[in-house]
Amino acid sequence: MTILRTTLTAVLLALLAFAIFGPITNMLIWSVAETWYFPAKLPQSYGFSFWERVFRPQGNAMESLYSSVLIALFTVLASLVVAIPAGLALGRGSLPWRTFFLLLFLLPQAFPSIAVHMNIARIFYGLGLNGTYVGVVLVHTIQGLVFSVWIATAAFAAVD
Repeated sequence: MTILRTTLTAVLLALLAFAIFGPITNMLIWSVAETWYFPAKLPQSYGFSFWERVFRPQGNAMESLYSSVLIALFTVLASLVVAIPAGLALGRGSLPWRTFFLLLFLLPQAFPSIAVHMNIARIFYGLGLNGTYVGVVLVHTIQGLVFSVWIATAAFAAVD
C-alpha cells in the first residue's frame, strides 16, 4: 500500500511540475529560437536576434518598462489609499451594513471581466480617460480592490 501511495504521489508531483514548468520552458525555448519548422521537436538554430530587436532604441523597451513600473506604483498607492481605511472600518468598526459593503467590493469579480471592462471603457470614453495613465491606473485599482480590501479587512479584524 505504501509503494502505491508513494508512486501515486510521485506521479502527481511530476504532473504538477510539468504543468508549472512546461509552459515556462516552452516560452524560454521560443524566446531564443531563430528557426523552428514543423516536424522538428526542437529549434534548428538558436540566437538572440529577436531580443536584439526588442532592446534596440527603436524598440522602446525601456520606455515601456518605465511606464509599467510607474503604473504599478500608482496602482498600489491608489489601492492602499482606499483599502486601508476601508479595511479598518470593515474589520474593526461596527458598520450597520458591513456585509453589504464587503460584497460591494466583490462586484467587479462577480461578472465576466470582458463585460466589466467594456462598461468601464464606455464610461472612460465619455470622460476622456482612455489611453491615459490615470485611466489605466483606475482600471487596475478597481480590479485590485477586491483583494486589497478583503486582505486589509481580515488583517484589521485579526488584531486585538
